[in-house]
Amino acid sequence: MFTDQLTVNQARDISLECLRTQRIAEAECYSNAVLGKFPNDSVANFVHGMVALHYGHFGYSITLFKNALRANPQCAEASQALDDAISKVSAFMPEGICVLGDSHTGVFRPIQDATVIWVGPVTMYRVGREGAAFLNYKDFGVSGKNAVVSVFGEIDIRAHFMKRSDGSARSIADNADKIVGRYLRTLLENSKNSHVRQTIIASVVPPYREGAEVNHESVGTISERVAATVAVNDRLRFGSQLLGFGFLDLYTNFVDDAGTLAKEFTEDGIHIHPRNALVVAQELRKIL
Repeated sequence: MFTDQLTVNQARDISLECLRTQRIAEAECYSNAVLGKFPNDSVANFVHGMVALHYGHFGYSITLFKNALRANPQCAEASQALDDAISKVSAFMPEGICVLGDSHTGVFRPIQDATVIWVGPVTMYRVGREGAAFLNYKDFGVSGKNAVVSVFGEIDIRAHFMKRSDGSARSIADNADKIVGRYLRTLLENSKNSHVRQTIIASVVPPYREGAEVNHESVGTISERVAATVAVNDRLRFGSQLLGFGFLDLYTNFVDDAGTLAKEFTEDGIHIHPRNALVVAQELRKIL
């Protein structure tokens, strides 16, 4: 995308012009290119947020507008857009189950009484680091009428966890403690602030198996990612019990003998396919 003739600044300006002239696909292309190099760029996050809003991805647009405001708190356009996105997503939040999280929320979509809100490629680490100011249940219209299922962590394991670990059992355990502890504190604060009916923590799904063709960034060996997933899930389970949260196991029913995502449950190698929603729904009913 970027050449000597097209700088990042020019791509940023083009994305804004495309947005203003309703050339949505082009705005998406140019803003996405800027974000690929500068993920915290305020303008690119704003433009991409407007694109997400256009396509009805309200939860993701909220994340993007918050990114824009974090980089430039004085951006009035992003502030107004954030208010608009919050109004839109809050307006359709019914009673029942609200599923909040990354792309692994997709398996919940066929469940009849579940409202799924994808907030983008957000990590468990970020939720814990930035707290309830970032992932605020109230922004999504969540209240005492809802049970909330929180789905994060696979991106952490695949793309980031081993960058902060030397691969030893002690190092993996220490990283799992830090990430899960902060994450659960954020969810506890959210649960208290929004007075939700029930908080349910979804486990991390099994990592992709040996030989799977995936186009995602990954760090560490498969055995290291399996060990990290098990460590994180053990702490999520224990922390959920300690805090009185429900724990939804998305690992045990979908894992193969190697500890990775069994081939029959996925088409892209990483996500549990929505055709398995009945299994997830049955596990969910045991908690509710």
